[in-house]
Amino acid sequence: LMSVGSASWSFTEDDFGAITQSLQRFLYDSNARCALLVDRTGQLVATVGEQPNFDPTAFATLCLLYTSD
Repeated sequence: LMSVGSASWSFTEDDFGAITQSLQRFLYDSNARCALLVDRTGQLVATVGEQPNFDPTAFATLCLLYTSD
């Protein structure tokens, strides 16, 4: 996995399955329709649930801009 501050990283298919399963559990627990996981560089990592009515990649980028100092 990545070190703190790393700009790029990767994970295995098993990792992606675990991430997806966690997001699906979050959807169930929160009664949400969609969950998006965005990394600290503004990259969309995963999305589960209904397709959002907005561009998820643009949303991920906006998350980065919002959280930047």
